Amino acid sequence: MVMGMDDQEPKQSLIRPNNDLQKTEQLSLTDLALLQCLDQMAQIYKTELLPGETRVWRSIFCHERPDAIRWGFRKYFQVGTFPAKPADIANLIREKRASPYFDGWDADIPKPQKIIAREEYRKRATESREEFFKSPEYQQFLERMKREHGI
Repeated sequence: MVMGMDDQEPKQSLIRPNNDLQKTEQLSLTDLALLQCLDQMAQIYKTELLPGETRVWRSIFCHERPDAIRWGFRKYFQVGTFPAKPADIANLIREKRASPYFDGWDADIPKPQKIIAREEYRKRATESREEFFKSPEYQQFLERMKREHGI
């Protein structure tokens, strides 16, 4: 039996993953935030975004902070009637950033009750500690320590 040249070496796949169109793209935090917001918008307004539209959104907001994008969509969801256009969100972000009352992108989100309770507990503990240090019992203890131990 004579083996041909083709039979001696295993054939490699004709499809090679070096093609740029076949590689998966690594998404940035900005892209993830934008895609999440666009998905929410599609669900709220019952629309479907085309891939070309998504590329336009990504090119416009590629240099924006993820928290600013989230804020812009949250704000638009409160006031918008129709699905947002990139200019709608960009204008909201620009106006917020230019405002003299700009207090961060998450200032409109209420603090969870757990954080508020923890701050209240810390405040009460501090007040209680200060009250104890001012108490006559503690003052007598300090005097006794000074007398007995020279502290």
